[in-house]
Amino acid sequence: MKKILLTFAFASLSTLWSEAGTITSAGTLTNLTPPGNGEGDVADLDALGSGGNGFVVFNTLPAGDNESGAAWDNNIVDSLPAYVTALDGSSAISSGGWANYDEVLIGGNTYNTGGINNPSAGGSETSLFSFELTGTIPSSFTLGLLTDNSDNVAWAASNIRVEGPGAVSANQNITPDGGSDLVSFKIDGGVAGEIYTVYGTSNGSGPLIGVATFDSDLTNLSIISITHDGTDVELTWVSNPAPSTEYTIFVTTDLSLPIGDWSDINDGIPTGGATTTYSITAAELGGVDKIFFAVQEN
Repeated sequence: MKKILLTFAFASLSTLWSEAGTITSAGTLTNLTPPGNGEGDVADLDALGSGGNGFVVFNTLPAGDNESGAAWDNNIVDSLPAYVTALDGSSAISSGGWANYDEVLIGGNTYNTGGINNPSAGGSETSLFSFELTGTIPSSFTLGLLTDNSDNVAWAASNIRVEGPGAVSANQNITPDGGSDLVSFKIDGGVAGEIYTVYGTSNGSGPLIGVATFDSDLTNLSIISITHDGTDVELTWVSNPAPSTEYTIFVTTDLSLPIGDWSDINDGIPTGGATTTYSITAAELGGVDKIFFAVQEN
């Protein structure tokens, strides 16, 4: 079966228009470590396939170093994916090195977790950190947030909310019991320059997040980038890396037309691997003010 993807439009060829990303709750994996007190508990995120694109571990210190009220990025393990930049937790603080914090296995390494936190009364929501999207962004990716990784359940989030552009947000409740929980959110259609903020609701002393993970599924055909330099337009899409794969780009100025009546720009574009990029010249666009694109795998 041929795969076709319709994507965004230009309102004018001097200004690129795109849609803002959407956020949905993607469930919670509970009790990755046993509930209650217990030193040496390890949440195996590698076994879950979490953090495949990248991750952040907040304030990791050997058990017994006992640090509180530190800068948000103190002792941070920053292994962010290329599409995430400008991580900022300056509105929060961090702690780490306490024996009752769970460990986490991620990226082939085991870290003693600490956490980014914001001391606050139970039931209060505060911001913890934000990040910006940049470069070539997957059409869909999952943000995972590890909480309840301290055996002191007062230092956990009873709710986590992620907010994006235009106040679009999603949230999930958690029941802290001292067993690490991974709370996941799916972000679809994100574009470069968008900023997403993570909020936590205090379970008594303040919300705490030990790890953030990023994962995407790049197996489906999807346009992930459109750029315009004033004359030419460049499209990038997630593609099939099989060497024999080719694509066709279709264009139209009228969305009411069936895809069969669209014009094709090129019907023999070879795959570029995991992603393919193709430039369309101003002459090929024909000087129109608005145009729509579709990509088809032949």
